[in-house]
Amino acid sequence: HRASNQQLWVAGAHFMTTSRDSASTNVFPGEVRAGELAVVRDHLMARLAEAKAVTVPAVLLLGDLNTPVHSASEVLGGRLKGIDGREVVIETGFDCAEGCLRWGPADTPLVL
Repeated sequence: HRASNQQLWVAGAHFMTTSRDSASTNVFPGEVRAGELAVVRDHLMARLAEAKAVTVPAVLLLGDLNTPVHSASEVLGGRLKGIDGREVVIETGFDCAEGCLRWGPADTPLVL
């Protein structure tokens, strides 16, 4: 990014559709999309470690998360209720209270 002289990474994602990640297909509706978000986070963190960057770059994450607004905190936050009443937690790095992804050293926001 020229104006700030900061490194900017751009990442794209297209998450599973709700027709394949819902109560009719999964015990934990949203688990596929939460898992995909966790994989994206893990991949970006691995690339960051490989780059041995002196400063943490900003990351612009773009894409179709296939997640309706009414279920975004639950799905992106990885705290899912099963159709059988059980709960599962998938570590996605999404901060539900702040509505942002906290990916980076010491939970520093990495994604814009």
